[in-house]
Amino acid sequence: MKSKNVLRWLTCLAVAGTMSGVTMAAESATPVSVISNEELLEQRVATLEQLMASTQETVASVEKKASYQDFEFHGYARSGLLMNSSLRGGTPFSTGRTSKYRLGNEDETYMELELVKNFYLEDGSWAKYHVMLADSVESANDWTSDDGALNMRQAFVEMGNLPTFTGAFEESVIWAGKRFYGRDDVHINDFYFRDYSGTGGGIQNVKLGAGHLDVGLIGRDFDDVDSTDVEVYTLDTRYRINNWEFEVALHSAKDNDTVRNPQAPWQEDLADTGYQGYVNYNLPGFYGMTDAGFSRIYVQGGSGLGSELGRAGGYGGNYDDQVAYRAGSFGQATLSDKWDIFVTTTFEQQKDKKDGLGQDVEFTWASVGARPVYKINKNFELQFEVGYDWVDVEDTENGDKDGGIWKATFAPTFKLDTAAFWGRPEIRTFVTYANWDSDLEDLNNDLTDYSSGDGWNFGVQAEVWF
Repeated sequence: MKSKNVLRWLTCLAVAGTMSGVTMAAESATPVSVISNEELLEQRVATLEQLMASTQETVASVEKKASYQDFEFHGYARSGLLMNSSLRGGTPFSTGRTSKYRLGNEDETYMELELVKNFYLEDGSWAKYHVMLADSVESANDWTSDDGALNMRQAFVEMGNLPTFTGAFEESVIWAGKRFYGRDDVHINDFYFRDYSGTGGGIQNVKLGAGHLDVGLIGRDFDDVDSTDVEVYTLDTRYRINNWEFEVALHSAKDNDTVRNPQAPWQEDLADTGYQGYVNYNLPGFYGMTDAGFSRIYVQGGSGLGSELGRAGGYGGNYDDQVAYRAGSFGQATLSDKWDIFVTTTFEQQKDKKDGLGQDVEFTWASVGARPVYKINKNFELQFEVGYDWVDVEDTENGDKDGGIWKATFAPTFKLDTAAFWGRPEIRTFVTYANWDSDLEDLNNDLTDYSSGDGWNFGVQAEVWF
């Protein structure tokens, strides 16, 4: 604000000086007897108005350019110390799924650093170049170059507000490169039920009727057959209208059924095509109980390559007849000046899967959890989290196995403003207790001690995003 005032003050001085010069020049060049005082005044006013208009345009242009950021810097990180009741390195409690109730239950240091270069033209068009590095280590050492997994997670360009885009494309954005695409997660258990990240291109926000359309073509290498040059390609189409979102994804991986181990004939049934669909509804506020929050309900289903739900083709180990279904809901709300809450529930089934020996497998997963937060004052709050995960595996070779794990965490937390549930950074201390069923011994090898059936973890963690 100070810079704007100084600029305007200097402008006024310049205008005053110019007017003085104009007045002197007019008086010396033209006899007073020829131009009346009234005409001279009108000339002065007209000149002043022209100068003021030009100055205002200059100030507006400077302010507009100042509002643009040539570069942006974004990031995310979490890091902390996790110990068990024996004061040894603790292990997160999980059923072995890709998700777990995360508060007081993470042992790694993970970080993302993103730089964005912005380009703006006077006609209003713009472009952005995104680049993101990420790293994850479980070592507590201060030097972890041998243990890290530094990765280029994003490198893409997007363009928008192009003057040649009119009609339905007037507000659309085009993109190409390697990027995060269509990522949706349930925060408290770090479950990405949709993540179509990969390398490709597309267009977003095309006006279609009362809603908007996104179309993207994404390619990925199968994680376990990179050397075979087999890629899976996904054509992802999304349509958003009011509180609804609809998605259809088509997958193709040529020769996926011929690149596997010839000693495993059942792999001839591997899928080289697939599809999946998704429907999401955003409820009013927090399940209709309060407007101070949000809530969502979604369902997913897929077949073949699309049975790896929410991914751009999965891992390539999906079979022709394999199908999957998933339904879930989650939401967050501010219940009062003192209480916030986040809740979630998920149910998933995988049918006609096969294990590593080609045996038929059916898989069921159910999860429910909540994170209430009580705010003591502006900088200190008490976070609580309770979650339960249950899995059931029906294997024709090894028999049926099922088991569940529930965990509870108490985490006194410091932050800059407890009024913001999503505000970061946070520094948390915590104590976590978990109890699990004995069948988890055969489902997950990460738990610390199956014989006891329960365990404790303690620690401290920082989390930040911006």
